[in-house]
Amino acid sequence: MCSLAQVLLDPYYRTLQGFQSLIEKDWLSFGHKFTDRCGYLQSDAKETAPVFTQLVDCMWQLQRAYPSAFQFSERLLLHLHDHVYSSQYGTFVGNCEKDRLDLKVFLLPQAVVLIRQ
Repeated sequence: MCSLAQVLLDPYYRTLQGFQSLIEKDWLSFGHKFTDRCGYLQSDAKETAPVFTQLVDCMWQLQRAYPSAFQFSERLLLHLHDHVYSSQYGTFVGNCEKDRLDLKVFLLPQAVVLIRQ
């Protein structure tokens, strides 16, 4: 879990802007297979795994242990986790950036943009 190591080593990733850039960089741009891992469609059961949920849980555990070290609360983590599995926003749909372009999810509201507000 490179994302977790970055959060532990660099306080920037414990800020709202830093955590957002971490999600965009390590999970969206590098091509985490959200559609397969979250089981959005009829896919191979071997591909379904709660990898992103594990990151959210690790972040929650760290926040509980060191609440003053983070610029955001567990509400953000719950909000983010809910939107990953709801498929309401195009941000977490598809297995890579190409899938999101092919599916034209840029026409849908983007969850990462909503985090900024």
